[in-house]
Amino acid sequence: MLDLYPPARLLSGLLLVTAAFLAKSRFAIELVYIGVLLAVWATNVGMAHLRFVTFISTPLLVALLFIWGVIAAANHVPPPHHSGVDYAVFSWLRIVVCAGALQCLLVPLIEQPSHLKLFLEKSGLAGSLGTLIVASIIFLPEVRRRLRQIIDARRAQGYSLSGLRGIRDLPTLLMPLVSSLLDSATKRAEFWSHRGVLERTQFKGSPYSYSTQPSALALVLTIATCALGYFG
Repeated sequence: MLDLYPPARLLSGLLLVTAAFLAKSRFAIELVYIGVLLAVWATNVGMAHLRFVTFISTPLLVALLFIWGVIAAANHVPPPHHSGVDYAVFSWLRIVVCAGALQCLLVPLIEQPSHLKLFLEKSGLAGSLGTLIVASIIFLPEVRRRLRQIIDARRAQGYSLSGLRGIRDLPTLLMPLVSSLLDSATKRAEFWSHRGVLERTQFKGSPYSYSTQPSALALVLTIATCALGYFG
């Protein structure tokens, strides 16, 4: 994994996201996406990005093509796009570029919590904002885990969760899911407050050493990617 110095990692991710919004044409956003793919490869998050593209962004692309290419067509497409299909693909690429940049920024840190702590402290994001970041990272796994528990409990009681019966019983799944998530959030806030998680403290004695060369290279490449998005 390309282990970047925390401020350089944060700035690189923000520059890649900025490049997605600077791009004014489909060709420019494609150039930016090439830069993001290189960053994805360098940070070893290729499989995570592939799963995002396959299972999340591809259905979104189908929906955008239907809305802008069929329903809205070319009459409501903002300039400089020439057709609804072109605008749909451009919007989809912008979303994928932003997602890839955020994956390069966060996925390597999620896999190594000690690096995440160092990143939050060195980047000045410790405290309430860091707590929000960590809570957002663990939210989806927590939802999946508790939803599996509720489904297993319903099946143990003899209820069928397939077909129309499963759709009708959806409210009976959502209510205990929401209440259990609220209870979990309350307990987690109490634990974190008691243990002083992510408090603003001066970081001393870092066990990790960072080379300035990969960080400088990443910054140069991301600045070049922003320039491609703006002038491409």
